[in-house]
Amino acid sequence: MNDLGIKTKHPIVVTNWTNEEGARFAPAMLASGVFAGVHSLDFAYNRRDPDGNLFGDELKRIGWVGDEEVGARKMHAYFEYHIEQGPILEAEEKQIGVVTHCQGLWWLEFTLTGKEAHTGSTPMNLRVNAGLAMARILEMVQDVAMGEQPGAVGGVGQVFFSPNSRNVLPGKVVFTVDIRSPDKEKLDRMRAKIEAKAPEITDALGIGCSIEAIGHFEPITFDPKLVTSVREAAERLGYSHMNIISGAGHDACWAAKVAPATMVMCPCVGGLSHNEAEGNLQGMGDGRSRCVVPCGGRDGGDRYVTTDPDADLDSMSHTDLLSAARVMRQTIRIHRDTSGHELCWHHPDLWALLPDTPIGGQIVPDWPQFMRGCIRYRQSLDNQLAQAPRSHREFGE
Repeated sequence: MNDLGIKTKHPIVVTNWTNEEGARFAPAMLASGVFAGVHSLDFAYNRRDPDGNLFGDELKRIGWVGDEEVGARKMHAYFEYHIEQGPILEAEEKQIGVVTHCQGLWWLEFTLTGKEAHTGSTPMNLRVNAGLAMARILEMVQDVAMGEQPGAVGGVGQVFFSPNSRNVLPGKVVFTVDIRSPDKEKLDRMRAKIEAKAPEITDALGIGCSIEAIGHFEPITFDPKLVTSVREAAERLGYSHMNIISGAGHDACWAAKVAPATMVMCPCVGGLSHNEAEGNLQGMGDGRSRCVVPCGGRDGGDRYVTTDPDADLDSMSHTDLLSAARVMRQTIRIHRDTSGHELCWHHPDLWALLPDTPIGGQIVPDWPQFMRGCIRYRQSLDNQLAQAPRSHREFGE
């Protein structure tokens, strides 16, 4: 943005929130929740992982305890860019997801207590099998979610058996039920049904059952003005788009409590997420990255940057084209200097046409055509990097 000469009405801050997933320390979106005043610092620092480690102690261990007052940086607007983590955009062949809402969530942690016993020598009618109770609860959760279609999901992704031996019936099983919906009434109804039906299952098997809500946020409606700005940016750049509801929880959900917020989504391969095969679809198969976040925030006067040679460059002013060309020059120089001289050639006329001082007396008769040349030149370097031996493409990696 500095290279483009873009002046914003407010400072731009890039944030990487701690513990967004909540995989090790529940609940999810812990740091953004503290920032938004949903959780206290003491609450966050005292979260424990399955091994008993405190979140606060682990932050100290890795040197990531901050000293800035929580929430001191006031946000004017919040945009979060993310892969969809689902199959809808790819199936609909859309390049951009305009996120209007985010599903609400309940995490319900179950602790089932039975009796450890030998799997081979204990008669079936004398077993107090916590594992069997868990299996029946999982089936019940599936039925509850299916009964609330459309717009509801439920499942279990984490289970701990104790003693977790292949020939011992578990005496204790701990697992978390994850239910979500963009409809608050439906979400709360699912929770009520599960909490009512689970004791019926466990009582019939002689199993002890306790349920604790360890994670929750209400369904979120993102700021209409920011949502519109994302949609208009996609349209201006010629990218196919559709409205979408985020199925996963994101820090934007908590940020929306203290500032106008929204998200921008891109497709992911096969809809996979939280999977080692996860990958994003850049430009829906044409190899070009797409970026449609409005640079001007929510006050209008947005300006955009494109790396697409098919974009409507003819409609851009000479000043904007010059600024964009300077960015292209800088990225090309970075490639030339870091990826190996034998891979990256350069065209002296390109640099001559882009002086460090504004215009510098140089005359470029066809700016749009010149910019297309710059973009294609950058793409040729990207292709060289992709085909190069690993030792020559560390920067590209």
